[in-house]
Amino acid sequence: MTDLFLYGSLRHVPLLEIVMGRAADRLDISPDRLPDHIALSVVEGPFPCIVPAPGQSAEGLLLRGLGQNDLDRLNFYEGSFAYDLQEITLESGAKALGYFARPDQWTTRDPWSLAQWQADWGALSCFAAREVMDYFGVYTADRVAQMFPMIRSRAAAQVNALRSKHGAGTLDGKVRIDRIDRAYTNYFALNEYHLAHERFDGTMTDVLERAVFVATD
Repeated sequence: MTDLFLYGSLRHVPLLEIVMGRAADRLDISPDRLPDHIALSVVEGPFPCIVPAPGQSAEGLLLRGLGQNDLDRLNFYEGSFAYDLQEITLESGAKALGYFARPDQWTTRDPWSLAQWQADWGALSCFAAREVMDYFGVYTADRVAQMFPMIRSRAAAQVNALRSKHGAGTLDGKVRIDRIDRAYTNYFALNEYHLAHERFDGTMTDVLERAVFVATD
């Protein structure tokens, strides 16, 4: 079993649950800090990296008791951002692993704020992570990294859709989604939905198959 220190966007619990594939109440999580380090914003993307900073400490979460599948899922997700695992000692004295950027991989700037990231990028990152983790066991992390600009664009389109204005009653009625299959993905994507929806008389349809072309705005 392995312990892992999270200092960046994976401190956002909804995102962590997507990456781990299970609810937070099934994870052993506690707050901790990494001494003599600081998390900085990365110019090339809305995520941080951690760098040495004598006298400071980086806030984070200690995730305990991870199995190999947990690590494989985390490494797959973080591999898209070119991070490697290193051994560290936390303020509590606990030994753990942490994700560190490769030398000269990113350009850093101001201290990173989780609250600001959640407000600006939390919803989009969760949509993107769902697609990324759908490829776990299907594609390599390097392949997903190549696909990531379009994954993020598709996620942005989903965020925009939630903010769109619809006519009265457009979104009324129940919809039950039994299964979503990703039939194709490359530059664009094609999803196949197996769903039932409520009729005007209140009854539900039989299961229908519908294809959705997934693109950016």
